[in-house]
Amino acid sequence: VQGLFPFAPSRHRAFHTASVLESGKVLFSGGFNRLRDGEHFVAEGPFFEVFDPFTGLFERPTIEDEFSGQEVAMHRAAVLEGHKVIITGGISEAVFKYEQGGEIKLKMEVPFETTYNCDESACFTFSKSVVVADEGAGTVVESFLPKRLVVHQSAIVQKGGDPTVVISGGITFNDETFAPSTSDRYIECGVGDILAGEPAVCAEDDSTSLHAPRYSHASACLVEEGDLGPCDEYLIFGGVNEGQPPAEVFSSTREDGFNKPLSFTEVTKLNEVLFPFLAKVEDEPGKPAKLYSFGGVSADSVSIQNTESVLTTQFSAPDVMPQQVNVNLGTQNMTTAGFDLKDLEPAGAVYRLFPSVSVPEAGRIMLVGGLGEDNTPTKKVLFFEEPETHALTYSGPAKKAKTARFGHTATVLKHGLLEGAVLIVGGMKVDKGTGSILFADDAEIYIP
Repeated sequence: VQGLFPFAPSRHRAFHTASVLESGKVLFSGGFNRLRDGEHFVAEGPFFEVFDPFTGLFERPTIEDEFSGQEVAMHRAAVLEGHKVIITGGISEAVFKYEQGGEIKLKMEVPFETTYNCDESACFTFSKSVVVADEGAGTVVESFLPKRLVVHQSAIVQKGGDPTVVISGGITFNDETFAPSTSDRYIECGVGDILAGEPAVCAEDDSTSLHAPRYSHASACLVEEGDLGPCDEYLIFGGVNEGQPPAEVFSSTREDGFNKPLSFTEVTKLNEVLFPFLAKVEDEPGKPAKLYSFGGVSADSVSIQNTESVLTTQFSAPDVMPQQVNVNLGTQNMTTAGFDLKDLEPAGAVYRLFPSVSVPEAGRIMLVGGLGEDNTPTKKVLFFEEPETHALTYSGPAKKAKTARFGHTATVLKHGLLEGAVLIVGGMKVDKGTGSILFADDAEIYIP
């Protein structure tokens, strides 16, 4: 879609979140949006921005004037009551660059402390904030987690008769020992307490542990009432360095415990996949949705080093094939099935890290951008669909986006003149001449 004016948010964003509200507006939260010294990507205001599908414009919401919390990227956002968004964790600064050698690797360095955008002395890069933004009322409520978190997951889950925010896994940072570690806990936050503005509404204890430490995992709501209601059966998946279980389900219906482990019925490496995306295709109401895993890297392809002041992660090229994930809540296990990729040339074009995965129409999935099999951003847009066999198939031919990008968002518009279209915003790109990583500061719209 081309117009007289640049089609883009007011500031470039990367590793941000995009949440579709009940009104149809898309609320963008956080993200890196300032490049300092050519390598340091910094989270800075404006923290919030809105895309209005009825006007086709990016707008500054009232909540931006009310926000005073820590600016973050790589955080998590969950929609609450259809018009509120709850934001947790994240980091304020990171260095992204390529390491040259026999294999091109993406290197991400996260300093423990930063002096940038701090009122007095150095402050922590990792965030422990909880922010609830009500775009309709123009209000912002801020609270705190019991620990600092990044690459975790969050969702609004039904627990008993009360909606509860469940925050699982992630890499946590200890303020006193300066030691990052993988979390084996999940945190619960009462929705009522959050909205009441209680300062310490989120808690964890020894009885709320996960069945395995997880970070950079994926999640999906298996069963929910309505598009924006609390989730009755909530799945977290992957992100386990070694061993089992590959997944866990938080259930509002089981009498034998809130969260239960799930195992694969056959040998698979998906339990150890890091940074996967789960696409959900609706089937029958009240039954578990169909899930498909896209992208990511195997745990042995990621190197994490911790020095006295920096957490360094090196990513090899993505190496995980997409798979169908079949969940059986009754037997508490899962099976997988590969995709039909015979028409995709080369088949490795489906490898992705930090792409976007959208479901623009029932039974069809859209894979946009990300780092491809050579570990550089790709323009390729791939489509997959479910024929009568109910097995996902590559439906080609591949299309090309305007910009090769990663760390972006792709959001299906629910209202307006372009209902059903996919809004692609922000991310990072690479200057092919210098190898430098830059902001992809434009936006695109794909119309099916």
